[in-house]
Amino acid sequence: QLCNPSCLEGLVAMNGEGERNGSPDKGLRRETPGSDVPKSDGNASDPAVHFAFDAADDLLGGGGGDGEGGNKRKIGEQQSPRVAQPVPKKVKTENGSRPAGSSKAQKLCALCEKEPCAPKFAYCAECKKDVQSCQNAAKAEGRLEDYKRLTKTTAGLRHLIAHYQINCPSRGQGVPRCKMDWVSYMEQAFSEERVVTGSKEVYMDYPDYEVHMKVKGYTGAEAISKWQEMESSGTEHDFKGRKDFEKRFAVSVEDYKLTENVTGDRKEISTCSKQKKVNSKEGIELLGMKPKLRGGTSGSPDAKQPGAANASTSPTENVPVPEPEPENTNKGGRHKDIARYRASLFDKNAKAIQGLGSESASALHSADQLCQKHASEKENLKHFFDILNVRVKLLTALTNETTTDGFLAKLDSLKDSLGYQPVPEEQLRNTLVVGQLHDMNQKVLAQEKRDGVEQAANDVKNMVSIHSQIRNAVKSSTKDIELAVKSKAKKAEAAEKKRKLDLEKENKKKADAEKAAAAAANGPQKGDTLLATDLKKLETEIQQFSNFDDFEKNAKKVFGDEPFLIQQFDLMQKLLADNVNAKCQLVNFGNQFLGTQICKQTGRAQCPVVGDEIQKTICAVFDKVASSFTFPVPTPGEEAKVFRPLLHAALFGGAGDMEYAGFEDKGLAQVRYVHSGARKIFMLNIEDLVQYLGKEGESLADVIHSWKNMSFWQLVQANLREKVIAVCQPAGSMLYVPPAWLVLERVENGKPLVGIRRSFIGRSTTGMSEVECFSKLLPLTNSLKEVAELSLKLMQNEKKENS
Repeated sequence: QLCNPSCLEGLVAMNGEGERNGSPDKGLRRETPGSDVPKSDGNASDPAVHFAFDAADDLLGGGGGDGEGGNKRKIGEQQSPRVAQPVPKKVKTENGSRPAGSSKAQKLCALCEKEPCAPKFAYCAECKKDVQSCQNAAKAEGRLEDYKRLTKTTAGLRHLIAHYQINCPSRGQGVPRCKMDWVSYMEQAFSEERVVTGSKEVYMDYPDYEVHMKVKGYTGAEAISKWQEMESSGTEHDFKGRKDFEKRFAVSVEDYKLTENVTGDRKEISTCSKQKKVNSKEGIELLGMKPKLRGGTSGSPDAKQPGAANASTSPTENVPVPEPEPENTNKGGRHKDIARYRASLFDKNAKAIQGLGSESASALHSADQLCQKHASEKENLKHFFDILNVRVKLLTALTNETTTDGFLAKLDSLKDSLGYQPVPEEQLRNTLVVGQLHDMNQKVLAQEKRDGVEQAANDVKNMVSIHSQIRNAVKSSTKDIELAVKSKAKKAEAAEKKRKLDLEKENKKKADAEKAAAAAANGPQKGDTLLATDLKKLETEIQQFSNFDDFEKNAKKVFGDEPFLIQQFDLMQKLLADNVNAKCQLVNFGNQFLGTQICKQTGRAQCPVVGDEIQKTICAVFDKVASSFTFPVPTPGEEAKVFRPLLHAALFGGAGDMEYAGFEDKGLAQVRYVHSGARKIFMLNIEDLVQYLGKEGESLADVIHSWKNMSFWQLVQANLREKVIAVCQPAGSMLYVPPAWLVLERVENGKPLVGIRRSFIGRSTTGMSEVECFSKLLPLTNSLKEVAELSLKLMQNEKKENS
């Protein structure tokens, strides 16, 4: 509203009077549009002043402006002059509240235009919730820009919130609202290259197939074989061939590869990230589609429909509703001719019925051949043959009988054995024979409606499935009998093979016993190796001690230049009994070493003792035996780098059939304690064997080969019988072998051998000449060359010092 000029002059005069009286509260107060200011004496009937403003307020700020709640000047109306007046203090009532006629109390919501606005907002509390919820939903769905675009004007905001209140109403505190449909339209140009590969197939009857195969280079017999393979494998076929050759197979005649370049435009309507169906006039026009309106087929969106008067209430209310599909249409909505549909179902069932006869005849023929082939097994496999006979009779009746009465008579004769087939008796009694299925299939052509056609076709299909079940049952029974016969034959073959192996083992055992008896009676033979020689035939006996105390009493007689045996090494036995960790390591190694790859290849395995404390304890026990004739572990230096990794305690094991010829570990002096198992071992000074071999012993490999294959007869001829030391080392004993001595050992009794060993550096008194001979035999590239030379160097230095 605009001020009246006459009123304005009176108010100016009043303002001047108020100033003259010295009371600023009695002057004119400038308020926002729509506010009423009472006079200073509190009389509410005094006129109020209103000012109009051209600029529109923000929608989220106060009211007024170009929107619904603002004030406008009408075109042609004269603008009132503005008079600059001092701003008086704000007028309040006696209790401190604003007057009832103030702008804050009378300002209405810009959306609903019914309720007063919330403080500092252009709409009421209820509409405020809807605005904030709509804005949050747009932000969550990535449509904040769309929200800002649609709410630039008050009319746009009112329209959007009205749509939001209808489609996404509040369902109570804590319950999320429905999602807003933020529709977007997209048009996309695309170009892509496609490569299509495939195989061209042509239906051929047998004469055409035979010509085709001969062109490809096959013979007539091969063509027949391939044709039979297609029949047994169920290759796609039909029965439209020439007379007497009705059956045709789809035969691949050529392979092809097509390259296509496809270009075009894609148009779609989407809501958020989901595809949206066309549900608005704008989307329908964009996609170039004509909607199908209710009550007619006209595609014009202006066609009058029932309820068209309310079409502008909501953006979704004018969406055309499609009619329900007629019953002669498929799922895609395209009309389909009922006659063609009926004919396709009829042909499909006719092919299935026609295939029943040939496939059933094939199954019966296979069953008959099986019964003739395995007639001798009928007693052993009586249950299998009984099942097959019932299923064969049932399939024969379904195939050969022409009437239902004849089939039911056959069914009554098998009543006690119907449990041998998969179809229930009640269902069998309602089953038609093959000859009647053709008449039943004719009912499909007599139906006029789609439901009737499908029901008639399904009835035929169910009958065919029962026939297929019986036929497949015959095939499975035939296969079961074949598998049972093969299984029985395999078991008999395995039993015969086992019997032959047992007989061979028994004969070999007898032959070995006879050979051993003859060898014992006749003395040593030329072909017997040392490992097959009785230890009593050797003249040199090993130096033995009953226990460690016995060894200590006679320690002055031991120089370390020859092997010796402590029969009961009680020090190590006590250590293993007291030290649980050492005992566990030894037991675990004995259980696991047979599965290692190196043991499977060589029959032997070893690993260091784990733990510094256990190492020190075990080495201290072995040092009590060998410290008097061996060097201690070298201090840091050239020798320490070589010997320190070699002079540790280690676990060793041998398989039950292990045989070994060579030297102890690295050719050093060795102490071995056997925890479980036993071994037979032959030992010889390397110098004696090299002296006997002469030129044939110029390399280490030749020496080891001769030692491994030397027979007792050769030992006698070489005058080495009294120089070889042999012993059987049992569990609980400890054996010492000097450095560079040849050993030939074998595990006894077929039980694995497990124990603990340690290497030592021999002194000059333990056999310096043997180490020197061993070093000369080693090639320069051998890793043991350095060990042997350093050992020899230590011995020579000690000898010089002693001399």
